[in-house]
Amino acid sequence: MTYKPTKKSLKAHPVPQWFDDAKLGLFVHWGLYSVPGWAKPRVNLQGIPGDNTDTPYAEWYANSMKIKGSPTWEYHKKTYGHAMSYADFRRDFLEQSAQANPAEWAEWAARIGAGYGLITTKHHDGYCLYPTEVPHPRVTDWNTKRDFIGEFASGLRTRGLRFGAYYSGIWDWSFQGKYPIQDEYSMLTNGDGSRQYANYCHSQFKELIDRYQPEVLYNDIGYPTRGRLEQLLAHYYNTVPDGVANNRWIRWRIPDNPMIRAAVRGILKLKDKFMAVDWGSTDLSIPFGDFATPEFLTLQETVDYKWETLRGLGSSFGYNRAENAKNTITGSELILLFTDIVSKNGNLAINIGPKADGSLPECQKRPLEELGAWMDLHQNAVKKTRPWKRAEGTRTDNGTARYVRKDKDLFIYLSKGLKDVVLEDLSLAPGSDAIRVSDSKKVEMVSTGNGTRLVKPCSSKDGAVTVLQIPEGA
Repeated sequence: MTYKPTKKSLKAHPVPQWFDDAKLGLFVHWGLYSVPGWAKPRVNLQGIPGDNTDTPYAEWYANSMKIKGSPTWEYHKKTYGHAMSYADFRRDFLEQSAQANPAEWAEWAARIGAGYGLITTKHHDGYCLYPTEVPHPRVTDWNTKRDFIGEFASGLRTRGLRFGAYYSGIWDWSFQGKYPIQDEYSMLTNGDGSRQYANYCHSQFKELIDRYQPEVLYNDIGYPTRGRLEQLLAHYYNTVPDGVANNRWIRWRIPDNPMIRAAVRGILKLKDKFMAVDWGSTDLSIPFGDFATPEFLTLQETVDYKWETLRGLGSSFGYNRAENAKNTITGSELILLFTDIVSKNGNLAINIGPKADGSLPECQKRPLEELGAWMDLHQNAVKKTRPWKRAEGTRTDNGTARYVRKDKDLFIYLSKGLKDVVLEDLSLAPGSDAIRVSDSKKVEMVSTGNGTRLVKPCSSKDGAVTVLQIPEGA
């Protein structure tokens, strides 16, 4: 099919089967911000933080260091002194990044059983991790000479994985850096509305598509109002037939003048009183995209559209030296989160934030290793599955149960427990068998007056989640 630059044609683009089958991706946030690598961590972050004066996102360092009195402003003053600008980190990054090997990040993706990997080609600071041939009209040497993006893409593809490119669309602080983002109003007015930036953004996106042919195209925040979005997406879909694009393409920028400023602030106050805005939207109607992108969130129920949760192992995406094991997700928590997402028709893009030299902190390695060990045993019970008629099961104890199907087979994800488990909402045909996926052993099932009893279904080798397969049970 040839796609045209119209809403009707672009909306007809289907989610490719490989993306629905993959379930798991590895995201990499890396750049100049990996040199200072600091933000004040948060515990149990749920959704995108709205107060940017205290953001836990270390990749926002260029913005946070400008907010007087913020934790990052104080840290920068104490550690480097305010005479040091964000651009001054470029020298240290170029020196330290010489040691980085993006193929090692691709190997992590393979080790955890991911089907694809993504990387920040350009984050909000505007610094590009590849030798772009699109001239920057306002700054010089704002990109690497080494092609880190090409190396990561090659590392993934030699391991049989797909490659995804992240690009910060409407925000580029190397164009618009006059004032920091502190609240929702400044978020709405921060993008550069010039024709010059719109052309720059379009040209770099097209360059990424033509040079790397990413199977995942991931735009962030929004897209320039004057950008040629329909032409760009049609070009992408026609160039990469099995490509998939996220949904963060909304075109907006509010001009910053006194009358509009007052009106918008009034609207935002009403919004805060009556509703919540989801910057990592689950809405596929605004305006294009193949999958929704909640951030640090999971959905409460199964939906009929494809979605992908993006989250860090800690509360930051970029490397944060202030994070440790206490504020990093555990392997067990990660596996429980992952299986919940899969049961509701979602994918998980779990993020790593390497140091400037490309190495991973130990607190990030541990949960990845646990997830990888679990996936080694259970990959066939995860990949290529689809939602069942309901996602969550009801247990008589305080454990969790999630359901998925694969062809005619039912799979049950059970949180750890060594005793019998009674599923109140599950009734199976007489003679049904349950097989524990980790060791292929049969688990006895007994029909009860209030559902089905699974006799000692969990094994100590299963990890955080035991998986049972019920042949012909779906």
